[in-house]
Amino acid sequence: MKDNFKEWLVCEYGLKESAAASRAGNISRIERYYGDIDVLIGNGNVSNLLQSLSYTTDDERNNRPQQHKVPICGNVRKGSATLKQALSRYIEFREATAGIPCQTKLQSILSRLKAVLGQFKPAEIQDSYADKKDVQRLIQNPLLEMLRSRMPEIEWEKEVKLNSKVKDSVDILGVIDGESLVVIEIDTHRTDQICKKFVSRQALTDDKSTIYVVVTYPNTNSQSQPEKVAVEKYARYMTVLTNIQAQGTNLEKYFYIRSL
Repeated sequence: MKDNFKEWLVCEYGLKESAAASRAGNISRIERYYGDIDVLIGNGNVSNLLQSLSYTTDDERNNRPQQHKVPICGNVRKGSATLKQALSRYIEFREATAGIPCQTKLQSILSRLKAVLGQFKPAEIQDSYADKKDVQRLIQNPLLEMLRSRMPEIEWEKEVKLNSKVKDSVDILGVIDGESLVVIEIDTHRTDQICKKFVSRQALTDDKSTIYVVVTYPNTNSQSQPEKVAVEKYARYMTVLTNIQAQGTNLEKYFYIRSL
């Protein structure tokens, strides 16, 4: 079984870490009785295994024996269905990632981060978040708790200064292995605000591999359609600049914007 199966489940299906680990555990259990699952897929024998994991309600009603080798503790139909679903997901994973080079650790974290942010919703939905305290209470704090819960291997803190000589602090900072960083800024849909922070944060993290994320929220001062279009345009520019910054170094730099 390939190591990035769990990360793929989190990214593609939005599973929690524990659920993804459980699915990977199902595959490991199958491998104990059938050998390397990737070899079975490569030899074209996995479809037979998938079929053998089928156990219908009629099989259960007539107390027929299971057709696969994996021992089931408890209900045979439900246990077999769980293994079959895990195997189906693994086959889908192999097909989706065929020919795709392995991700770096930071790329894998970015994929998982996108999945978490895609599921995040403010504690209270509003048409406009005008008060800074509301933004902290309804967006920043719940997001911080979600990140700590879903990605606990990263050290998450809020209101962190990147440099003791600079007054500004990062809304949410994640530290990976004491080195690489995830910088998350929570802003309105205002191009000037987003661009100014982008410049300063990139300068302050020029010696670190960094994932820089902007989470934007609606505000009465930034709701116009021209402003939203401008944000999308400058987001493309910032992605280009981030890629240029990473060239010629051994650092990784990524930019991502998520609108609430």
